[in-house]
Amino acid sequence: MGNKTSAYIGLALVLGYWAYAIISISTGAVAGKESQWDFKTYYYAAKVDAMGGDPYSVDALNSVAPEQIALPYVYPPLTIYFFRVFALFDWSTAFQLWLWLKVILAALLVILWRASFYNGGSSALFLLFALLAFTSAIYWDLLTGNVSLVEQILLWLGFLFFIKRRSIPFVILILLASFFKFTYLAFLILLLMLPKRQRVVAGGLGLIGAGGYAAASYLVDPERFASFLTLVRLIKEGGAEYNHSMLAFLTDTSNLIAASTGTTPLPQGVVVALYLLLVVAVVLATTRFWRRYGATGETRDSSSVLIVFMVCIVYAVIAPRMKSYSYILLILPAFYFVREYAKSYALLFAFMLLSLGKWTPLPTVDAVRLLWWHYPWLLALLLWILMLKELKRRRVPAEVSP
Repeated sequence: MGNKTSAYIGLALVLGYWAYAIISISTGAVAGKESQWDFKTYYYAAKVDAMGGDPYSVDALNSVAPEQIALPYVYPPLTIYFFRVFALFDWSTAFQLWLWLKVILAALLVILWRASFYNGGSSALFLLFALLAFTSAIYWDLLTGNVSLVEQILLWLGFLFFIKRRSIPFVILILLASFFKFTYLAFLILLLMLPKRQRVVAGGLGLIGAGGYAAASYLVDPERFASFLTLVRLIKEGGAEYNHSMLAFLTDTSNLIAASTGTTPLPQGVVVALYLLLVVAVVLATTRFWRRYGATGETRDSSSVLIVFMVCIVYAVIAPRMKSYSYILLILPAFYFVREYAKSYALLFAFMLLSLGKWTPLPTVDAVRLLWWHYPWLLALLLWILMLKELKRRRVPAEVSP
């Protein structure tokens, strides 16, 4: 059997695996569990809004939903109009429309990654990696019905315009990606990599766009905007709730130590202060890379791609909230790094993969569970450390061929 034939067979098997995963969600055959529960919240929030009710009230959602809804709607008020389109249909139809829209977006995202950012490795290997990486981030997004794939396609289209030095489309797409989650505005920091004139014009547009959106969200309905802010402040998710972030890791670690020693956990203000100190430390450590490969605004396309990968990794390491599906952001940077750099660190990656078992007979079960809860974040942290170390060792950044 030739190499080409083997490659085709491997690709067919991986595509079959993808098809099985998607169809299992579409038919509701996911081990007897319901699926797209996040979208159910979006859908009935839009229904309530269309009826003149409060989409931020879980009681209002349950008054129109035939099944119990536990999750509140936690996005800015203007986002509800996006989901009003789906609320025009009955639940079953909207369920399938949303799922297959995101399947299309996932396919387009993979094509965009391979065509414009990095095409190393076999297609079958990359597709399998994309399905399984970071505890199956893409599958989690499809299963939960979250909006993450919509955000990701906008982010990566924005990154494409960044590497092409087209600052205005870049800013517009980052603003659109931030429509649901304001934290993605952090990627506007990439403007510092561009020539001064582009930075000023595009940066001004970014400030006007972000400020205008926040103002419009408030002015359209101040009461709803206040409800949105209250709900955001009330979100207290740890690793057990699939929030794999630095802040959640510090909070869970404090709680674990307190439970193990019979003491009181650190006050949340102290945890937040420690978190902010670590954020500053990560940012300062990354500035060496920043100055080396992007300070002049005259970097090659290959270096620009590498800068995008590094900023994505830094974002994942320091973001205050990173749900399982949010790690779609790191699939391509992780694949690139593992393929290009990881030979020297194979033992570390093998240790990470083999040591964080979900169950263990060892007496440190709570500590192991903590590591398992934050497995994606620990991998992001490992990627950040090893990439900085490798890039410091190399004088010239590795080529990234689209």
